Amino acid sequence: QLLVVFLLTLSRRGGMIFYVNATFLFFYLYKEVNAMLYEQYRKQAMSDLKNYNDLKSNIKTLNQRINFLRKNDLYTGITISDKVDHSAESDSLVIRHLSQLEDMEKQLRYTKLYVSNIDNALAMLSVKERDILTTFYINRQRRSVTKLCEETFSDRRGLYRKAQKALDKYITAFFGISKETCKYTE
Repeated sequence: QLLVVFLLTLSRRGGMIFYVNATFLFFYLYKEVNAMLYEQYRKQAMSDLKNYNDLKSNIKTLNQRINFLRKNDLYTGITISDKVDHSAESDSLVIRHLSQLEDMEKQLRYTKLYVSNIDNALAMLSVKERDILTTFYINRQRRSVTKLCEETFSDRRGLYRKAQKALDKYITAFFGISKETCKYTE
């Protein structure tokens, strides 16, 4: 909005030359901002895929911790002596443990939703694209790219191009934004 006001001010004061330069500046900045925005989506997508296995193991760990807290009286903080002699200290302990349990449940719901979104985005890709992204980011191991090159009868450069295209499709599926919408075409 500030840039539009700037453009209007220039067009009133300096005539057509400043307006054309300001318009060029606007489209240049628009292009650069969109390129930076897409790069942020790209970095986030790579990070999500690299952390995918950790996210899935977090779900298992959170489930175990929540079940442990629910099964034991530890989460309530109430002991037999507290039932007889009720004090403010035991109330504080109960509130703290219930709050901790609630936080873990929220984190579990969020992590399950996030993993589900990643799974849905990966499901929108072809099997070959999923395999490439899995090899490059999710299950990255030593010499996995070389092994994939041999399996697909492809050179490294071609495989990296395919990986970039697969990542672009994943970004479109996950974030709903494509590389083309982030570019200004002249």
